[in-house]
Amino acid sequence: MILRGANLRKAHEDYRTPAEPVLALIPHLVDIRVAWVPSDRGGDSVLAATLRAHGIETVSTDGDFLTVREPPAGADAIVDNPPFGRAGTMAVAFAAHALQLMPFTALLLPVDFDSARSRTHLFRDCPSFAGRLILLQRIVWFPGGPASPSANHMWAIWDAGRDHRSPPIVHYEAESNLPARRRRHLSLPASNRWLPSSVATERVGRGVTAAVQMKRVKSS
Repeated sequence: MILRGANLRKAHEDYRTPAEPVLALIPHLVDIRVAWVPSDRGGDSVLAATLRAHGIETVSTDGDFLTVREPPAGADAIVDNPPFGRAGTMAVAFAAHALQLMPFTALLLPVDFDSARSRTHLFRDCPSFAGRLILLQRIVWFPGGPASPSANHMWAIWDAGRDHRSPPIVHYEAESNLPARRRRHLSLPASNRWLPSSVATERVGRGVTAAVQMKRVKSS
C-alpha cells in the first residue's frame, strides 16, 4: 500500500487491509479454493477473514516472504496487500517473487504502479499479467483519522493459465460494492447506461470477448 505523509508510516509496513477492497476482488477469484496471504501474520487479518467468509480458505506464513522457496501445500493463489517500501521497491520484489511461486496472484497496489518503465517485467512484458481491477472508492486505512484518503488503488492480477494471446483487461469495481451515495449514474436514462455484463463475475483473463461485448451492447 502507499500512504501520503511519512508520519503515517507504521513499522514493518504493517497496515491492516479493510474489507471493502477485498469484497471488490471476490468475484474475480473464481476457482480459487485456498489463498496464501504471506503478509498475514497470525492469520487474523480482515483480508483473510473476508476471503474465508466467501468460501476461500486462507493460509498464512511467518518469516520473510522473499526467502520462501515453496508455497504452502494446497494453496492455489496469492492474495495480499504487499509492503510498499521506499519508491515501491519492496512491492516490486514481493510481486516478482510471488510470480515465481504461484500461477495466480492478486496484489493490492497503487493504481499507477504499472506505469514505471522499471516495472515492465511485471506488467507489459509479463505473459501472465491478466489485468487490473480499479477500485472506485478510496481505501480508508485509519478510520476516524483527521485526513480523507487521497490515494487510488487497484488489484493487479496475474494468471499463468490465461490465454496469452489476449491483452490484459481493465476491470472496474462493481456498483454493488459501492456505497449508495456513489451510484449517481444509476439515475440516468436507460439509454445512457451500458447493460450489465458478466465480466465482473468472471475471473480476469478468461477472454477478451466478454469485455468487447460490454463496450458494444447498449440498452435501448
